Amino acid sequence: MCITIPSSANVRKARQWVVWQWLSASPLRLYLIGGGLMLLAALAQRLVGMEMAAGWAQFNLLFALMPILLLGGAFEWLPPLLKVTPLTYVRFASLFFLLLIAQILFHADGLLGEAPGALYLLPLGLAWVTSLLTLRGMLRISFTGLAPMAAAVLHLLLLAGTAGLLIAVGLVSGWLPSLPAYAWTGVLPLYLFALLVLIYLRIRARTHQPG
Repeated sequence: MCITIPSSANVRKARQWVVWQWLSASPLRLYLIGGGLMLLAALAQRLVGMEMAAGWAQFNLLFALMPILLLGGAFEWLPPLLKVTPLTYVRFASLFFLLLIAQILFHADGLLGEAPGALYLLPLGLAWVTSLLTLRGMLRISFTGLAPMAAAVLHLLLLAGTAGLLIAVGLVSGWLPSLPAYAWTGVLPLYLFALLVLIYLRIRARTHQPG
C-alpha cells in the first residue's frame, strides 16, 4: 500500500484556499475584512511618514475606502430584500479587485513620492460606475415594496460619486490644491444616510419574516 504524504507547500496552499473560500463566500465579509485591511495600510503609510500630495490621502479615504465598507452591506443585504438574484462571485469579487488595484496603485504612488493620477483613478472610477449600475440593475427588476426605499441607497451613492468625480478633476488639474472642508461635511452624511437605510431595510425585513 502506498501512502502519500502531502508536502508542506501543498498544505499551505490548501489552507490559503480554504481561507479565501470562507472570505469570498459573502460580499459583506470580503468587503469588510478587505476594506479594513486596506484602511490599516493607509494608516500605516501615514505613520511611517510617507506624505501624499495635498488632498489625495483624504480623497482616498473618502471615495475609495469608505465605499468599500458600505458596498459590502449593500451587495449582501439588498438582493434578498429586493427578491432578486444575488450577485455572483465573479461580479462582486471583480469589483473588490478593482478597488484593491486602486489601493495598490495609490500606495505605489506614495512610495514614489508622486501624486496619484489616471492609473489610480481608472480602476477606482470603473468600480464606482459598475457598483452604481449593479445597484440600479437590482432596482429595475425588483417589484417589492422595499424597492423605493432601497433606491435611496443608489441615489445617495450617486451624489457621493458625482462629488468624488468633481474633486478628482480638481486635484488632477491643480485648480483644487487640497480636499476642501465641504467635501467631508457634504459626503460623509451621504454615506451615513445610506448606511442607515440599509440597516432599516435589514431590520424591517427580519421583523416581517414569518415565524
